[in-house]
Amino acid sequence: MECRGRRVQLTTEKNSRRTQGFVIILVFLFAISALTAAFQFSTVELLQTQLDDAEETIGILEDGISDSQDRINNLVTRLDFNEQLAKSYSEEIQNLRQKLLKRDEAGVSLPSDIIQRQMIAPSVRSKGPLGGFVGVPLFITVEIRPGTGEVLINTEPRTGFDIQSSVRLAAAVAENVTGFTLADRDIVVSIKASEVVEAVDGPSAGAALAVIMVAALEGKEVRPDVMITGTVESGGRIGPVGGIPSKAEAASTAGANIFLIPSGQVEQTVFREVKRTILPGFSITTLEPTSVDFRDFASERWGLRVVEVGHITEALRFSLSNQ
Repeated sequence: MECRGRRVQLTTEKNSRRTQGFVIILVFLFAISALTAAFQFSTVELLQTQLDDAEETIGILEDGISDSQDRINNLVTRLDFNEQLAKSYSEEIQNLRQKLLKRDEAGVSLPSDIIQRQMIAPSVRSKGPLGGFVGVPLFITVEIRPGTGEVLINTEPRTGFDIQSSVRLAAAVAENVTGFTLADRDIVVSIKASEVVEAVDGPSAGAALAVIMVAALEGKEVRPDVMITGTVESGGRIGPVGGIPSKAEAASTAGANIFLIPSGQVEQTVFREVKRTILPGFSITTLEPTSVDFRDFASERWGLRVVEVGHITEALRFSLSNQ
């Protein structure tokens, strides 16, 4: 009996140890399974994050490609425009050469008396101590008379910019366009404004002066409904200026139907009134800068036709009668 009891006890202990072993194995397997699942979950999260980052990067690259394509298209458009402009200038040069040849063959010369032409050119003045500008029309008169190549300038009242260099440059351009020499002529320029002018862009009346001088030399009239702003370079190119919105308003007030501006300046920043309701029955109005196509803006605001011109020959097509 005693031996049988010990045998049963040993069997029970053996079974207990076997059960504990199974439990330990199960716990170990469960732990490994849990760790594997956690690892797989973190791996999936990491892969999802990487996928999201990759999609975001692809989106940025696509936007960059789209922007680059837009820039390429703009460059192609500008290249086409410049090629057409170069072709136009080439044709103008050929026409001028033919004109000079015919003039030399016919023995055409300037008259011996005084030639006078007038044109209105818009400028700007400071609005006040807080800044801002207001357009002011300038009434420009040019007289070309026999002389020794002097340039005389009279301004009423005194203007805030040196017009001497602009007059001489405009005279050189007029000589190139017409084929006449002004070496034996004096140029008298009178500029009248209703108030003191403080120019913001230097010789912005240069293009207008060149137009007036060409009109005088070729015996043509300046159209009173066409006005221009822009610098002028020795080759006849019309350069950029500032204050175009204010000048356009002044031109419209002075009776212009067509306002010529330098090429590339059609995009302008203007201030529009914006009304916001803060509380019921209470609102404020502010002036906020807005970028606009100035051709559309001027047409809607003043019924003014704005035209870009890149060369003095283009300006002459619009500015002179009897073309």
